[in-house]
Amino acid sequence: MKKYIFSLIALFTMGFALTSCNPETNEPAGGNKIVDMTGDWLVTVDAIAPDGTVYEDPYGKGQFHVYTYATTNDETDKMWLQDDVFWGLKFLVPIDYNNKTFNCENLPYDQVETGHVTITNAKITKNGGTNIHGKPVDAITFDAQFDDDTDGMTWRYHGVRYQGFTE
Repeated sequence: MKKYIFSLIALFTMGFALTSCNPETNEPAGGNKIVDMTGDWLVTVDAIAPDGTVYEDPYGKGQFHVYTYATTNDETDKMWLQDDVFWGLKFLVPIDYNNKTFNCENLPYDQVETGHVTITNAKITKNGGTNIHGKPVDAITFDAQFDDDTDGMTWRYHGVRYQGFTE
């Protein structure tokens, strides 16, 4: 009986090994065309008053996630920018991939066009920050001004690429 069980197990193992690979494509694994600018970012937002005074994390949000990701067409001149925590951003922003910058003027910042945003001083810097272990990671920073912000503040988002660690 053991002989039949081992034979059956061997048969299933060989069958699984021969069918588990998908030979339909020879495409190499990889990311999108703007991979150095896309990611999950752990950021903090500070407020800059019109007189230049900086208020660190004025609403006490602490660190939260902002996402940058490629378009479905994998375009090299724009990317999605999404913030679900602070201002509810989710819009396509023009990028300069060679310089790792992105800026815009008066674009609708969400899908229902409730307000507009101007993004300035936006840059992704390779190894521009450190994670909790002191290792270099990419950094992101940008200033946002919202037309529906009654205080007229500039909101400075700044942080590092999320590495999976609690910062």
